[in-house]
Amino acid sequence: MYRIIGILVAVVAVVVIVGGAVGYLTLTGALSGVSPELEIGDPMPDFEMEATDGETYQLSDYEGEIVVLDFCSHLCPWSAGVDEHMSAVYEEYSEEGVVFLGIDSHYDVDLDEIREYVEEVGKPYPVLKDEDHAYADLVGASITPEIFIVDEEGELVYQGAFDNRIRPATEGGTNYVRDALDALLAGEPIPRERVSAWGCTIKRGG
Repeated sequence: MYRIIGILVAVVAVVVIVGGAVGYLTLTGALSGVSPELEIGDPMPDFEMEATDGETYQLSDYEGEIVVLDFCSHLCPWSAGVDEHMSAVYEEYSEEGVVFLGIDSHYDVDLDEIREYVEEVGKPYPVLKDEDHAYADLVGASITPEIFIVDEEGELVYQGAFDNRIRPATEGGTNYVRDALDALLAGEPIPRERVSAWGCTIKRGG
């Protein structure tokens, strides 16, 4: 009898450990099936996408400018939790000429739904619709939120997490995006060029 109970306890413990590991790997995007396609310093590929403001955007329109690309989804609590804090970063650094663009790559979300959310929460920069997650596939984006920062030369200089938070809506003590932008604007090396993103995996169609 005790042996059977011991076996059952051991099985439950393994299930808990494996479940926790899978949850962590999913949260960090390790199980997304998408690996980084770009190295730091690579040219960031151009795109052409329609946005929530009705305009069509191309990355090449911002040649010579610093661009922050925010792969986001209002369906993800981690991404939605970042919006308030990313908006604060936008308010500060857009005054320095930094461009901010959101990108929604979820396959089953349309532009009207994204626009409704953007207007509801007052997101201060447009969100572009990445049809069939083509651009996310091209650059290796796998998580929302996942941030790509492009320098004035059009090169990828940062990819990864917004900050080091451990809860969806609670700001972390280290803001990797601020650190990267401060370094870029000061002409100094970026302290962390790639930090594993956390959040929800980008939902890709079959």
